[in-house]
Amino acid sequence: DSSYSTEIVVSSLVLGCNGDLPKKEDIHLKRTLETGDHLMILLRGRRILRMVYLDSPDKVSDVDHPLKSGGLTEVFGSCNGLIGLANSPVEIALFNPSTRKIHRLPFEPVGFPKSMITPKDVFYGLGYDSVNDDYKVVRMVQS
Repeated sequence: DSSYSTEIVVSSLVLGCNGDLPKKEDIHLKRTLETGDHLMILLRGRRILRMVYLDSPDKVSDVDHPLKSGGLTEVFGSCNGLIGLANSPVEIALFNPSTRKIHRLPFEPVGFPKSMITPKDVFYGLGYDSVNDDYKVVRMVQS
């Protein structure tokens, strides 16, 4: 019988993002209408992210992001045009393809020492809180 404990940490993103995140209005849609870039695929490598626009497959651009120094960058979710990125249990960021800005999120302590948290024990989610008009990242840690 394997026992585990789970801790869920919900972090508000507005404080760490200097108001650069989109509010309820969809700036991603606005940019799409202005530029004609309709569908995008985000490709990832060990330390690189690339955006490919399906309307112009020859239009590929690298995304400069602060998580390049760690391991493989994972996409953990998307919401209203924002993309959640992580490359370790403690390094996470939000990418806004509309503005091409990336916001590194602070690590909030959990009930486990950092050294004991491995990537297989951590799961992230990204969502929009319509009551508070804010984006939220949920981190679930099991050990």
